[in-house]
Amino acid sequence: MTTKKTTLNPTPEQIAAWKEEHGIIYQVAVDGKEAIVAFPTWTTWKQASTALADGNSVAYVEAILRNGFVAGDEDIADTDAAFLNLKKQFDDIIEFADVTKTKVGNAYELSLQVPGTNEAPKVFKCKPVTREIITESERANAERKMYVTAENILKRVLISGDEAVLKSKTPMYYIPLIAQVEKLYEEKVVNIKKL
Repeated sequence: MTTKKTTLNPTPEQIAAWKEEHGIIYQVAVDGKEAIVAFPTWTTWKQASTALADGNSVAYVEAILRNGFVAGDEDIADTDAAFLNLKKQFDDIIEFADVTKTKVGNAYELSLQVPGTNEAPKVFKCKPVTREIITESERANAERKMYVTAENILKRVLISGDEAVLKSKTPMYYIPLIAQVEKLYEEKVVNIKKL
């Protein structure tokens, strides 16, 4: 790993090349050090969020920095203060698509769009979730790994959808999609009270 401080002055062409290769990129600066870091891939996001769920915010930041590193200072977060501040910044800047759910006949249409973009929404059509689908999906996740049950539910309810998102599992769209599939049921008014 490098220990020197780097000032990054990428050209517009270099930025375009990085975006072409990595998708969304961020320029990160901490204590005079700079790095270019790519938006987390699905593998990186699972690693980072599993670390966070285990209470390890340092591993969360390390996963995003190490796996998403593009250029600059590899040791950008070599102090505790840098790690803690980077975690907060990552929490604030990593955006996920907003989901709009619409009932269409006996199915649901999920429309996902990242706020502030002109990109066409990613659309998915799914059948409703049943108790049987949830039970089968939970059984298929005997190790109780994060996201696996939701992914199993998606496989069982998906009728059609944006193939690029399904193939790449880009977290920006994939996380809100799998978070929403467990909620694809007719919502009824339920009132439970303690007697």
